[in-house]
Amino acid sequence: MGKRPLEVAAGDITIGDPSIKGAQITQLAYGNFQTALLPRKALLRACPNAEDLIAGSISGANPITSMFLRYYDLAHAHADKLAPAELDAVSQHLFDLAVLMLGARGDAAEEAQLRGLAAARFEALKSDILAQLDSPALSLSDLAAAHRISPRSIQLLFERAGITYSGFVLEQRLLRAERLLRSPAMRSRKIIEIAHLAGFHDVSYFHRAFRRRFGATPDDVRKLAGEAE
Repeated sequence: MGKRPLEVAAGDITIGDPSIKGAQITQLAYGNFQTALLPRKALLRACPNAEDLIAGSISGANPITSMFLRYYDLAHAHADKLAPAELDAVSQHLFDLAVLMLGARGDAAEEAQLRGLAAARFEALKSDILAQLDSPALSLSDLAAAHRISPRSIQLLFERAGITYSGFVLEQRLLRAERLLRSPAMRSRKIIEIAHLAGFHDVSYFHRAFRRRFGATPDDVRKLAGEAE
């Protein structure tokens, strides 16, 4: 960046200024890098020292940096499914994480934490839950430990979204079971196997919860799916 050389390690972040001439990027190892464009005026309002950090390395080991990178990846993976208003919200959340990562203080930091950090953390939690739905070891306490927050903080994030943590887990497991029951590739699997794949290890409870949610038994859903083919 200008006359300031910088080596960036895998997982690290650097801030640059596109208006500075002579910037070059040389990649010495296999991999890729990602770019996020931030509005300059808004960035400097929230983080007045941002220009002092140009061509400096921000460690990927920083919790906010890790959250920024993870939320960036989630946003990139699901961008084509988001409505314009949702894309605007995601962009704001990424901006909030960026100013926290760069050291915002005071009201700007508080606003960014309440908005962007909370949203990114909530999406990361949901992503981890979905990845572990079939595991009997999935628990609120383990999830809290993995994200370095309290179980109550997780519960509050879900409550602000209008659902409980346990309600979200149950709903996602039921939806997964329903998809598996409709899948032709799973037609030969027993109902008890489907229940286990969806994270239910009490089959009686699974049948009760499934019927209450869908108004039909797992067998009924499978038969209807077969008849519709």
